[in-house]
Order: sequence, then structure tokens, then C-alpha cells
Amino acid sequence: VTSAFNELCLLFKEKLSDWELHLIQKELIRVFGINLPKLARILPNVKYMFTGQTSSLYLDHETNQPDLNFRGICFAIQCFMRIVSSKSRPVMIFIDDLQWADNISLDLIHSVLSDVKKSSTVLFVGAYRSNEVQQDHAIYRFLDDLKSYGVKTSEMDLD
Repeated sequence: VTSAFNELCLLFKEKLSDWELHLIQKELIRVFGINLPKLARILPNVKYMFTGQTSSLYLDHETNQPDLNFRGICFAIQCFMRIVSSKSRPVMIFIDDLQWADNISLDLIHSVLSDVKKSSTVLFVGAYRSNEVQQDHAIYRFLDDLKSYGVKTSEMDLD
């Protein structure tokens, strides 16, 4: 799942203007500060969103802090998504074959979609094969949890 967020960095580098990238860089530096190398460990392609000296100043120096735990990873990706998505720059993420997703992957997606700050503008499209999951599959808990957090959901059956 983190690979989908990591790929976004390359897409931003390719599609955004230098000015838009500069604004995102400034906000990433402001929000993450000395922890920006930790984000780069989670999303290695974030380095492509930086240019020249800025990249080496902020991304090459690892701090001597312990590794991120799952909550730290979720929080870092939430913050990243708050920065890169907006009403003027909405982000759509599509992940296929969610029937194979483990609980941790679904929890990561849930944490981004149910972010209480609600400042990101993300459309998530997830596909799974209903004929390959049982009624007790984690995908159904995931959908119920999203609804209980007030996340707007729509389901479509494509038989």
C-alpha cells in the first residue's frame, strides 16, 4: 500500500509545475522538519519532489531516532497527504485486489481516509473480488469502520 503513496511522488514530479513543487517542498520542510528523512524512508520517491541543494540539505541526513512504528508511519502518510492534496489538487488512489490486503494495509488506508483533520482531498478507489472473500473477511470490517468514522463510501458490484 505504501507503494501507491510512493508512486504519487513521481507523478507529482512529472505533472506539477516547478512552482507547485516548490510550495510542496516548503510545506514538507515546515511540517516534517528534521523528520523529513523518516518520510523519505517510508516514501523514497519523495526525494524526486526536491531539487538541487534542498534535497541534500533535508533528505540525506538521518536523525538518530528509533524506527517508526505503525502509528508513526500512518501519521507521516496522513501529514504527507494533507500537504499534497487540496481542493485545487485532489488526489485519487486506486488499489486493486484488496482481497489480498492484510489488516495492516487496510488499517493504513483507513488512517488516511478517516484523518480527523479532514484537510486532505483524497478519492480512494479500491477493488476486490467478492467471489474470493468470505463474509468474515477484513475488507468488510474495513468498509464498516470507514462508515462508522463518517467517511463517505459507495459500493458497486460489477458481476
